[in-house]
Amino acid sequence: REKGVPNVRWRGTFKEGDTFCSGELATHRGALWLCKRDGTSQKPGRPAEGEAPDWVLIVKSGGVPQ
Repeated sequence: REKGVPNVRWRGTFKEGDTFCSGELATHRGALWLCKRDGTSQKPGRPAEGEAPDWVLIVKSGGVPQ
């Protein structure tokens, strides 16, 4: 296994108050996010001013093409 490649684990829908670890995936507001910091409870999306983002957007939400 390559060094620096995290294990990925599906956590389901993001819920306020839950704690996430690096490499965990969650959906929030229709988008798929990857957590990049252990022990975060920060909501995926835009972090509060002055905070570094703890999540990386993997798949953006959007409408279904017709």
